[in-house]
Amino acid sequence: GEPVGSDVRSVLVEVVAEKTGYPPEMLDLSMDLEADLGVDSIKRVQILGALRDRVEGVPAVGPEQVAELRTLNDIVGFIKGGEPVGSDVRSVLVEVVAEKTGYPPEMLDLSMDLEADLGVDSIKRVQILGALRDRVEGVPAVGPEQVAELRTLNDIVGFIGGTEPSTSDSPAPTQPVLLRLERVRLPAVDRLDEPYPQGKTALVVDHGESTAAELAAGLEKDGWTVHRVDATGQEDAPLSTWDGERIQRTLSTALDAANRLDLVLTILPADGQWHAAARCLADTILTAKLVHQRLTANDNRAAFVTLTRIDGALGHRGDRPAAASLIGGVSGLTKTLAQEAPSLFCRALDLAPELTGEALTEAVLDELVDAATDVREVAIDAQRARWTLRPRPIDEPAGTEPAITTDDVLVVTGGARGVTAHCIRELATRRPCEFILLGRTELTEEPGWATGIADDALKPAAISALRGEKPKHIDRVTRDLLAQREIRATVQNLTAAGARAHYIAVDVTDAEATKAALAPHQARVTGIVHGAGALADALLPAKTPADIRTVLATKVDGLHNVVAALTEATLRHVILFGSVAGVLGNPGQADYAVANEALNRVAISWKHQRPDSQVTTINWGAWDGGMVTPQLREMFLARGVTLLGMDDGARLFAEQFTAARAREVSVLAGPANPLAPPAVPSRTPAFTAHRDLSGLAADPVLLDHQVGRYPVFPAAAGLGWAINVLERANPGLRVVECSGFEVLKGIVYDGGHQRDYWLDAEAGVLDGDRISVKAWIRSAEPGKTLPPSHFAGTFTLAADPAAAPAGTAYQPGEGEEDGLEVYRTATLFHGPLLQGIRRILRREERHLVVECRLPDTPLAHGEFAGGSHSPVLADVVIQAGSLLGVWFMDSGCLPLTVGRIEYFAPLPGNRLFIAEVGDLRANSDRTQVTVTVTASDPDGRVLQRYTDLSVIATPEMTAKFAEAVRVREENR
Repeated sequence: GEPVGSDVRSVLVEVVAEKTGYPPEMLDLSMDLEADLGVDSIKRVQILGALRDRVEGVPAVGPEQVAELRTLNDIVGFIKGGEPVGSDVRSVLVEVVAEKTGYPPEMLDLSMDLEADLGVDSIKRVQILGALRDRVEGVPAVGPEQVAELRTLNDIVGFIGGTEPSTSDSPAPTQPVLLRLERVRLPAVDRLDEPYPQGKTALVVDHGESTAAELAAGLEKDGWTVHRVDATGQEDAPLSTWDGERIQRTLSTALDAANRLDLVLTILPADGQWHAAARCLADTILTAKLVHQRLTANDNRAAFVTLTRIDGALGHRGDRPAAASLIGGVSGLTKTLAQEAPSLFCRALDLAPELTGEALTEAVLDELVDAATDVREVAIDAQRARWTLRPRPIDEPAGTEPAITTDDVLVVTGGARGVTAHCIRELATRRPCEFILLGRTELTEEPGWATGIADDALKPAAISALRGEKPKHIDRVTRDLLAQREIRATVQNLTAAGARAHYIAVDVTDAEATKAALAPHQARVTGIVHGAGALADALLPAKTPADIRTVLATKVDGLHNVVAALTEATLRHVILFGSVAGVLGNPGQADYAVANEALNRVAISWKHQRPDSQVTTINWGAWDGGMVTPQLREMFLARGVTLLGMDDGARLFAEQFTAARAREVSVLAGPANPLAPPAVPSRTPAFTAHRDLSGLAADPVLLDHQVGRYPVFPAAAGLGWAINVLERANPGLRVVECSGFEVLKGIVYDGGHQRDYWLDAEAGVLDGDRISVKAWIRSAEPGKTLPPSHFAGTFTLAADPAAAPAGTAYQPGEGEEDGLEVYRTATLFHGPLLQGIRRILRREERHLVVECRLPDTPLAHGEFAGGSHSPVLADVVIQAGSLLGVWFMDSGCLPLTVGRIEYFAPLPGNRLFIAEVGDLRANSDRTQVTVTVTASDPDGRVLQRYTDLSVIATPEMTAKFAEAVRVREENR
């Protein structure tokens, strides 16, 4: 494992020196990256990247590894573990750190703390790792959640040696997208049979919600051993006084008493106390940290679930006070924990306050055994309907004229630097109003040694002028001077645009200081832009109370203090900066996700209270600039993450002030893609999931699938049933192929049909990056020894489908024959919601091409749909194959089997696609026909292909088709 060539240590010292600005001679391999050198998580990524560029064989690094690289020696050890080849990573790292910090290599030691000794913050760490990747081949990319743990140069060395290198050429699109967060209906729960082990044990953490005792009793009745944790009596005091000791003591006692742990249920009150709610959120993040190891040690299902009773809409109805809605931020935790610990079942539940007694308990127990793990936040309303939140594109064009005037006065937190400053400058060019910029940096006169020195030369000048000072102090001085320069430049740019701009140095987490700072302007302020934020990226096991306090206080208490210092009645414009990390979760950012989700709920409440005011949370995706350095940019591009250009983002921000956008309350700026790639499961255990179909008989889609006098459950829905359950049980994967699909016994809604059905899935078989699962659907008919099976098949799941092959292009509208005629003449039996064949483009004895278009009407709120499978549109594809069979056999026919289905892309709802039927083979008596149906875009791009689709004719089928059409006409 020893490296070949020049010493890795010297390379590492070189890289760290480059990225931190410290001379290499100041660096020691034992220095702690953060404590000694100020190297935060982002800077660690940069250092490792630079090492990969300079030292051949430096491996890639995962999120869980960066946290462990605390010194330069750790990084060296990591690289050795990965068996690097070529020059020694340590020397490259020192070289890079020397370059980036300005310190001579001889000052650097691999044990130095990047932040404490060298003043290397998270951004500088990313830069260092990027330089390493440029110089050392095989240095892994690193995410923000990992960088926080690279505290010393040794940490970076160890990190580089710990994993195999990985690269990706995936491009990321740059077109900005704006989406609206909306509530969407969820299907009913597919209940797993006994997912928890014998002796299942629950920890119920009660923060003072009135139903906690009732829920604990319900769990015990369901066979759980329950340990209750009394976390009531939360102090309504600012987060600045929260240290987490109270919840740690309480949990420690309960964890000692529990022999095992299968469920942690945290119950949070929505009682309207702002600071108490914020402290409950902090407690819950710390709870997740403290129970993490116990929960993830289980072989069976283990769950981390939170419960609120805001409004049964995840706080998105808006009719509760802002302080009560704040607690809804807890969903950011479950969404992040689910990504950090994919083996856990994580869910934030918000139940309607009207749900009480058995209805409440049953709803919670149902959620605990849900087969679906892809949804991490669920609302249950008073009627027991289930909802979640999904981003939807905003199609309406934005205006160009801001609704603000030049007389408006906006307070902007965090507005003098970075992304927020860039956004404010764009707004000022459109409407030069007045800006009061708040930030923590004090403006002082530059020292003589810095006067006239360019920004990139400031660090070497500081090292020269401040000889004898520790790297940490030098870095702090340099960063402070650069920050002051940026603030002055922002004020100058705003003034040049015709705006009035003032900068006030104040910490918005300090309520009294904020009130005093804004007192002279209180009566004039008409709006707030809350852009202030803090990061302390680390995976949950490495989170500290100080991390949680800092991140939550800046966003949550900061907003509270600014609003409290102003006159609420005069606030006509409130723009809050949120993050995709809150909307989707992001490893390493549990606290940041919670803080931003809390702001989303507050905005919705405020908008409900002030319908004539503008209140919007903009949940930003990753920016192509600001804190996203070139090295982080490379990592995001490798993950396929779309980056938001600085100018594009600033334009989206300014457009939020137009009349067309001002009504939006919660938007996502960027695509709805997570910042971290989903974890692909290494195994998929066998399971059985129960589904109740009692409510399906009246579904409009099913009623349009009537054969004779009775509705018949469509084969395409049976196919979608299995796809839906398997995909939702394996988040991040989708069914890309199905083989051997069979209709074994149809389900006819003639009054004798069953209510209860079960899907049995065998353990998945891993084949490279694909997983194959055999599944079948059965019922239990009274009096029968063997349960009848209805559908079966083998399903292949993968992260992405295969590339779509090219097929034959067709010109839509060229066919003379009206496709809808096949429904009017009972050639096919389908009703209006399934009548998708619109035109016959080509008709031969053994070949058929049809033009299709049909709105994708949901069947049972999506219970039978998948990522690429729509039961309604798939039925149209099957109809095309059946139609050729009807004409060939001169008899009505129904689908029986499909040899293979390939999913390359979803079929388009309410848009044209082509279905081509060919390769017809018939049995000797012409009672069964097998064909291949290819569904394509009109330009020939294949979307889906059904190979060996067999349809069968029976003597009475033609009459049943005619009867179905006649009954439908009679019932009109």
